[in-house]
Amino acid sequence: MYIPNYFQLDESEVADFITNNNFATLISIGADGVLVNYAPLLLDSKNNCLIGHLSNDNSHLQLMNDNQQIVVIFHGADGYVSPNWYKDKTQVPTWNFVKVEVKGRVNLITSDGDKLVILEQLSNFHEHRINSDWEMVKVPQDKLAAMLKAITGFKINIESVKGKAKLSQNKSLAERSRVIEGLKSLQDSKSDALAKIMIELT
Repeated sequence: MYIPNYFQLDESEVADFITNNNFATLISIGADGVLVNYAPLLLDSKNNCLIGHLSNDNSHLQLMNDNQQIVVIFHGADGYVSPNWYKDKTQVPTWNFVKVEVKGRVNLITSDGDKLVILEQLSNFHEHRINSDWEMVKVPQDKLAAMLKAITGFKINIESVKGKAKLSQNKSLAERSRVIEGLKSLQDSKSDALAKIMIELT
């Protein structure tokens, strides 16, 4: 991913972004070409890894052998920027967006105890974000045992991270403000989210 210096996210911004946009695209390359899947992941900053799981029926697991390289992409708000929003309307259209690209190597997790830890971490994280007190202990043991047999957990040991926030930083503050107001004028949730992150990150 090409990243000019003024579009680059720093380490703390990347961590915050992954935490807040953790439904990721997983990309692997095998004998039959590229395989793409999607999963919610958790960032374990202490151990520099991502944590998740997939169904055993998911063919992507066949490409996720231990130490297999994988690319993970986290997606943020994005949207079209009209030249009509600038004071100088002779400029060209563009697209603003935020993405984080992670490259790493997979460690598969197959023991029921370790898979349960992953499920608890994922569910606790998301339940906390919606102010819910639901916990995995509420799942009957027989149902939980069947669920654990049906999934494989994984950790992705992070080798490199690239974070890009293309949010009109190459424009003047006045022009960025006009873009933000232009996005807000569209009155849709996607444009509002992009305007919000432009305010936060620029």
